[in-house]
Amino acid sequence: RDNILWGISLTVLTEILEEMGIPFVEQDIQTYDVVNADEAWMPTTPYCLGPVVRFNGVPIGDGTPGPLWRKIIDRWSEAVDKDIYREVTEAPAPS
Repeated sequence: RDNILWGISLTVLTEILEEMGIPFVEQDIQTYDVVNADEAWMPTTPYCLGPVVRFNGVPIGDGTPGPLWRKIIDRWSEAVDKDIYREVTEAPAPS
């Protein structure tokens, strides 16, 4: 775990992924991997799992939060009894 800032959000994410049968792999990635991904996310304390829709101005996937992100956020919302999706989508975009 040399290049990962491990915290509560990432711990919860790995637990949810395991429950959902989605593999979690730790590996170094390159810019190419990010901009060619279907979806990208960033575990973050305020929003649990933030969707990354652009990287250096390049859209990731179709440029919107993806369906897998939504499934994970819905499961996380159930676990904490809070509508995380609403909070994330209503938050102002970073500038």
